[in-house]
Amino acid sequence: MRRDSDVLTPFGRMTDESARQRLSDLTRSMNFVVPRVPVWYDVGVVTAYNGLTTGSQTLDLSADFGVPAEIALVYLRLVARDSGSSGAADYHCTLENAANEADMSVFLGGVSNDRWRAAQGWVVCDDNGDIIMRYSASGAGTMDAAIRIKAYAMSR
Repeated sequence: MRRDSDVLTPFGRMTDESARQRLSDLTRSMNFVVPRVPVWYDVGVVTAYNGLTTGSQTLDLSADFGVPAEIALVYLRLVARDSGSSGAADYHCTLENAANEADMSVFLGGVSNDRWRAAQGWVVCDDNGDIIMRYSASGAGTMDAAIRIKAYAMSR
């Protein structure tokens, strides 16, 4: 039975308090502290990055997704595919912060061509609330990626 205090989280339907406790337990086990209670944001905003080759770009999350500019962490889902991924082992799409600390990667090397792969989790933002996406594709314009923000936590 659904209560008014129930919320849908990545951990299933929980009360606000149990969702906070589950997130606290999870981040404590990773030796990481969420600075504030996250705001669950899943409003269906998906930003696609199509025709990627090899390189990197800074993702301005406030401009691309409408989240506040001073966020410290973002919980998101990253999906990626490459039309020539079966040919080698080193194709990937990675999200990281400005300190070049990779927080999440989708590895595509050796996977069937054009097969979507996904990763989901927390990514640390830089001081501007931005993240960096680095990618290595099998050829010119062969990789597609999409990001959907599910939650964020405010500044440190």
